[in-house]
Amino acid sequence: MRKLRIWDYEEIAKNTGPSYDKVPDSAMRSGETHTEWRLRMLLRDLQALAADPETLIRAYDPRIPVADDLVNDFDAHLELAERCVEEGLIAKDMLDKSRVVLEKISEMSKRHDPSLWTNNALRTHPDWLEVRRRALEALRAMGYDFEPPPPRSM
Repeated sequence: MRKLRIWDYEEIAKNTGPSYDKVPDSAMRSGETHTEWRLRMLLRDLQALAADPETLIRAYDPRIPVADDLVNDFDAHLELAERCVEEGLIAKDMLDKSRVVLEKISEMSKRHDPSLWTNNALRTHPDWLEVRRRALEALRAMGYDFEPPPPRSM
């Protein structure tokens, strides 16, 4: 399976304002298929979920609630990624590793505890440590090394 380039560092580096309305390098790239874009977005989310808390927080516009935004994107991109299996970009067992990440997040959501979704929780709560561990395992299962999100990339 061909590996995708997850981060376009040059494009992300152009994002210099104090805040931003368009997430850099999130649109389809020239020559990229819809299915490759779906996989790249899932991989971006997994890289972000696997990142240490400070790196993750720096990847976002300060106005954005990091945990909520990332989890919502991940859930949507994971659903879209089924097509990646159908088209042979990844194997089903690889996608299943990503679903294990969502299982943990879903278990956290069912607690209805808003304190789990703060930047402080990202830094200190053991559940987020488990999410990071599972995300890293999912990346490895797909054959990708950990490549944390650059600042202002999400």
